[in-house]
Amino acid sequence: MHYMQSKKETSNIVEIFREGVLKGYAIYTDELLHGEVKACKVLEICAESRDVYAELTNLLVERAVKEDVDFVYTKGSDEKFNDVLSEKGFFSFLESVVMTVLLNPYELLSSLSEKVNQGKILNILIEGFDPILLRIGEKGIMVVANGKPDLTVMTDSKTFMKLLFGRASFFKQLLKRKIRISSLTGLSTAKHFFGLIKQKNWYIPSGDWL
Repeated sequence: MHYMQSKKETSNIVEIFREGVLKGYAIYTDELLHGEVKACKVLEICAESRDVYAELTNLLVERAVKEDVDFVYTKGSDEKFNDVLSEKGFFSFLESVVMTVLLNPYELLSSLSEKVNQGKILNILIEGFDPILLRIGEKGIMVVANGKPDLTVMTDSKTFMKLLFGRASFFKQLLKRKIRISSLTGLSTAKHFFGLIKQKNWYIPSGDWL
């Protein structure tokens, strides 16, 4: 049984019953980070078994996708259950206190977008999602509808989120081939892009889980 205690007021719940018996539940709430980025915060989860925990995770992610949530985060579970989160595309940050998964990179990058008049066009391909075109300026990025890309950057959602939250080194991920760039001439632009979107001020205090 994995259990995380939290207040339940103004929260939502998903439950799993088998033959009329409650086998697990999860309590969650939606919130806006910086007033724009939609996140689903799992407050409490209780599961009889690993299979039930996996099913609850699926239900939470499916519901979040339908609601156009940008990402889901939850406190890391017992070690025997953490592999379930990894299998579902979650990664850990904040010294493994929290697990999070990317659901809507377009909306996420759009929320970080600002007016950029000049700059190279970057096409980012995050595995499992549609490509996104961005103009990379000196001090900001802007999502654009069309344009000929100057370079293409390919990565997976875990690596993208690690770089977004400052939990990984750009060059280390590049050497590990977690990041691939269409041309080495675009290396500085790709690094600059990840530097611009890095969110040092986004954190989830451990006290939120008490």
